[in-house]
Amino acid sequence: MMSPDEIILIIHKENITSCFDTLVEITVFLDRQDLYHLYRVVDDYYEHIPPTGLGLMLLGDLSIIWETAESSDDDFWKDQEEWEIIRWRFHESSGVHTLEIEDGTMIHMLAERRYPLSREI
Repeated sequence: MMSPDEIILIIHKENITSCFDTLVEITVFLDRQDLYHLYRVVDDYYEHIPPTGLGLMLLGDLSIIWETAESSDDDFWKDQEEWEIIRWRFHESSGVHTLEIEDGTMIHMLAERRYPLSREI
Protein backbone atom coordinates (compact mmCIF):
# COMPACT_ATOMS: atom_id res chain seq x y z
CA MET A 1 0.00 0.00 0.00
CA MET A 2 2.54 2.64 1.07
CA SER A 3 6.26 3.09 0.99
CA PRO A 4 8.19 5.61 3.08
CA ASP A 5 8.66 7.71 -0.07
CA GLU A 6 5.14 7.99 -1.46
CA ILE A 7 1.48 7.44 -0.82
CA ILE A 8 -0.29 5.51 -3.56
CA LEU A 9 -4.05 5.35 -3.95
CA ILE A 10 -5.84 3.13 -6.42
CA ILE A 11 -9.36 4.24 -7.28
CA HIS A 12 -10.96 1.14 -8.74
CA LYS A 13 -14.07 2.62 -10.35
CA GLU A 14 -11.99 4.79 -12.70
CA ASN A 15 -8.95 2.43 -12.78
CA ILE A 16 -6.69 5.33 -11.87
CA THR A 17 -3.43 5.05 -9.95
CA SER A 18 -2.22 8.30 -8.43
CA CYS A 19 0.80 9.19 -6.28
CA PHE A 20 0.57 11.82 -3.58
CA ASP A 21 3.05 13.46 -1.21
CA THR A 22 0.59 15.25 1.08
CA LEU A 23 -2.92 14.96 2.46
CA VAL A 24 -3.74 18.31 0.82
CA GLU A 25 -3.36 16.68 -2.60
CA ILE A 26 -5.53 13.76 -1.49
CA THR A 27 -8.36 15.96 -0.12
CA VAL A 28 -8.65 17.71 -3.48
CA PHE A 29 -8.96 14.38 -5.29
CA LEU A 30 -11.22 12.35 -2.94
CA ASP A 31 -14.75 12.81 -1.69
CA ARG A 32 -15.74 12.43 1.98
CA GLN A 33 -16.59 8.72 1.75
CA ASP A 34 -13.29 7.88 0.04
CA LEU A 35 -11.36 9.93 2.61
CA TYR A 36 -13.01 8.02 5.47
CA HIS A 37 -12.29 4.71 3.74
CA LEU A 38 -8.65 5.76 3.34
CA TYR A 39 -8.49 6.53 7.07
CA ARG A 40 -9.88 3.09 7.97
CA VAL A 41 -7.40 1.34 5.63
CA VAL A 42 -4.40 3.33 6.93
CA ASP A 43 -5.47 2.86 10.56
CA ASP A 44 -5.87 -0.90 10.05
CA TYR A 45 -2.57 -1.13 8.17
CA TYR A 46 -0.64 0.47 11.03
CA GLU A 47 -2.45 -1.36 13.80
CA HIS A 48 0.48 -3.76 14.36
CA ILE A 49 3.25 -1.97 12.44
CA PRO A 50 4.71 1.33 13.69
CA PRO A 51 4.23 3.99 10.99
CA THR A 52 7.26 5.94 9.73
CA GLY A 53 7.93 8.72 7.23
CA LEU A 54 4.95 9.82 5.14
CA GLY A 55 2.88 6.99 6.60
CA LEU A 56 3.26 8.50 10.06
CA MET A 57 2.31 11.95 8.77
CA LEU A 58 -0.70 10.58 6.88
CA LEU A 59 -1.96 8.61 9.88
CA GLY A 60 -1.53 11.65 12.15
CA ASP A 61 -3.33 13.99 9.76
CA LEU A 62 -6.18 11.55 9.17
CA SER A 63 -6.49 10.97 12.92
CA ILE A 64 -6.89 14.71 13.54
CA ILE A 65 -9.64 14.83 10.91
CA TRP A 66 -11.62 11.85 12.19
CA GLU A 67 -10.77 11.44 15.87
CA THR A 68 -10.31 14.92 17.36
CA ALA A 69 -12.01 15.16 20.70
CA GLU A 70 -13.99 18.28 21.46
CA SER A 71 -11.97 18.93 24.60
CA SER A 72 -8.95 21.18 24.39
CA ASP A 73 -6.87 18.84 26.57
CA ASP A 74 -5.10 17.47 23.50
CA ASP A 75 -1.48 18.75 23.35
CA PHE A 76 -1.80 19.46 19.62
CA TRP A 77 -4.26 22.30 20.19
CA LYS A 78 -2.58 23.96 23.22
CA ASP A 79 -0.22 26.46 21.53
CA GLN A 80 -2.71 28.11 19.16
CA GLU A 81 -1.79 31.63 20.25
CA GLU A 82 1.60 31.05 18.61
CA TRP A 83 0.13 29.90 15.28
CA GLU A 84 0.36 32.30 12.35
CA ILE A 85 -2.02 31.09 9.69
CA ILE A 86 -0.81 32.01 6.23
CA ARG A 87 -3.44 30.14 4.23
CA TRP A 88 -6.86 28.62 4.90
CA ARG A 89 -8.35 26.50 2.11
CA PHE A 90 -11.60 24.58 1.81
CA HIS A 91 -11.71 21.42 -0.32
CA GLU A 92 -15.34 21.12 -1.30
CA SER A 93 -15.34 17.50 -2.55
CA SER A 94 -14.04 16.11 0.75
CA GLY A 95 -15.43 18.85 3.02
CA VAL A 96 -12.00 19.42 4.57
CA HIS A 97 -10.53 22.74 5.70
CA THR A 98 -6.73 22.97 5.44
CA LEU A 99 -4.90 25.51 7.58
CA GLU A 100 -1.30 26.23 6.67
CA ILE A 101 0.74 27.71 9.51
CA GLU A 102 3.84 29.85 9.04
CA ASP A 103 6.16 27.07 10.28
CA GLY A 104 4.92 24.80 7.46
CA THR A 105 2.49 22.78 9.57
CA MET A 106 -0.74 21.79 7.81
CA ILE A 107 -3.89 21.11 9.83
CA HIS A 108 -6.79 19.31 8.16
CA MET A 109 -10.28 19.56 9.66
CA LEU A 110 -13.72 18.33 8.60
CA ALA A 111 -16.16 21.16 7.92
CA GLU A 112 -18.98 20.05 10.22
CA ARG A 113 -16.90 18.94 13.23
CA ARG A 114 -16.05 21.08 16.22
CA TYR A 115 -12.35 21.53 16.84
CA PRO A 116 -10.84 23.16 19.91
CA LEU A 117 -9.81 26.34 18.10
CA SER A 118 -9.38 29.58 20.01
CA ARG A 119 -11.36 32.68 19.01
CA GLU A 120 -8.21 34.30 17.61
CA ILE A 121 -7.77 31.50 15.07
